[in-house]
Amino acid sequence: MLSMPTTCWLCRMPVALPVHGICSLCLRQLPTVPPCCPRCGLPSLHIRQPCGRCQLKPPAWQRMIFVSGWQPPLRDWVTQLKFYGTTALSVMLARLLLLTWLAARRDFMLEKPDLLLCVPLHRQRAWQRGYNQMDDITRHLSRWIGCRYA
Repeated sequence: MLSMPTTCWLCRMPVALPVHGICSLCLRQLPTVPPCCPRCGLPSLHIRQPCGRCQLKPPAWQRMIFVSGWQPPLRDWVTQLKFYGTTALSVMLARLLLLTWLAARRDFMLEKPDLLLCVPLHRQRAWQRGYNQMDDITRHLSRWIGCRYA
């Protein structure tokens, strides 16, 4: 079991449940997602309808969800997890994805996925890092959602 810090990753104030990793105040202050196509995630004014590109050639998936744009603090956390082995961040990042998925499920009537698939790392990358950070995140997320994981 990973040891989670008992303080928020951002403000360093105590958190009630260490597994959350981030306090509710900092959670509300994370950068928001700009209006985007619900299918591909590219900028769009219509958040409930796929963009023209997706209507002409729909991608293989039904909906794109993401916590935030590639900016601090999310970018810093992912970098720490990938390159510095701060594996305790995987639980918090999985929780952020879970909260995002739950909001999308509520707002867009998403069904529970049958399977969460983790894309494997190239052998050399896996050897260099010693682990696949997305494997950790996906494992936590699939357990909380209650779906299979591969």
